[in-house]
Amino acid sequence: MINDGLTSEKPIVIVGDINVDILKENNDSKKITELLACYNITRHKLPATRTTPTSSTSIDWVCTNLQQNEIITKVVQTGLSDHTAQIITLISQNISKPTPKEKKRVFSEQSVHQLKLLLSNEDWTEIQTIHNVDAAYDSFCNILQYSLDIACPHVTSNKNRKPTKYVWNEESKLLRKIYIEANEQYLRSGLPEDKAEVARRKKDYDLKLKKLRKDQNAAFIDQADNKSKALWQVINQERKEKNGKLTE
Repeated sequence: MINDGLTSEKPIVIVGDINVDILKENNDSKKITELLACYNITRHKLPATRTTPTSSTSIDWVCTNLQQNEIITKVVQTGLSDHTAQIITLISQNISKPTPKEKKRVFSEQSVHQLKLLLSNEDWTEIQTIHNVDAAYDSFCNILQYSLDIACPHVTSNKNRKPTKYVWNEESKLLRKIYIEANEQYLRSGLPEDKAEVARRKKDYDLKLKKLRKDQNAAFIDQADNKSKALWQVINQERKEKNGKLTE
């Protein structure tokens, strides 16, 4: 499967933590380079992506079969990890993405009234006389489906895009800045007390982000017309993100 993916003629970009330092010329780095070359893929030489008081390594990679003028990479200190983030910009022609469509039934007061009228005019005698439960259920579903298709037919419409959620404010930005400055101080000094200060600042920042996320979810549920549905949306989103982290 990996071989098929790497031999694709489509543009390929591989990112992640490879734990092989590209800043050092050693056997592991050479083997990685030779392996990628078999698929016409090159590894970009990023600056240090993980720095400690005693080491500076570039162990995260960006590999691609694109030309150098088609991709821009840089590393950014985010304060979310002891690794930097890798930002990748692809240079390509602007291609307008088709608006996603969705097929759904539209229920209005008029259509629901028509549905009720259709169902009230149905003869349910046949279903009531069927002894087989499965057969009776299938017959009921057929009648309901037929009535729904008349009163509330499927329509195709533009799919609403989910708004981007932002879980930070000015206070969290300040805490992030303080944490990054504390980490930079520790990288310069290597002192145990500076390391402890980094841990405290990181904890303050993490707790603030968790509180902002909790408040945002609470506000979303409170403002929703259907609070039960909103609650399950929050629960399912949290599960989705948690499962995504477990499979990374």
